[in-house]
Amino acid sequence: MVLPEVQNDTLPEDLPSKSTCVHSDGCGCEVSSCCLDCPLPVCKFEYPQGLLTVRTQQSRLQVLHLRDEGFSRAWIAYVLGISLRSVDRHLSQNGSQIETTAH
Repeated sequence: MVLPEVQNDTLPEDLPSKSTCVHSDGCGCEVSSCCLDCPLPVCKFEYPQGLLTVRTQQSRLQVLHLRDEGFSRAWIAYVLGISLRSVDRHLSQNGSQIETTAH
């Protein structure tokens, strides 16, 4: 008895590339169609959790920048659309002093 041929596993590298990049066939991702035009400061493929890690780092940098500018935790949370807990977490990861009084 001969078994029927099994289809290839549908791993991302087996799928046809949707990239419009002329530099490389495997170039690009959901952020940008070409790595050379990508707006991210660091490639998402350099981290185990990919884009989530890059976005978290960007959010942390925004919180730290706004805090250095003198804005309150509540204002930072409101403007960035994140919780006060997230603001506190970003500040504590940096070793910054967390403000205890509300402004």
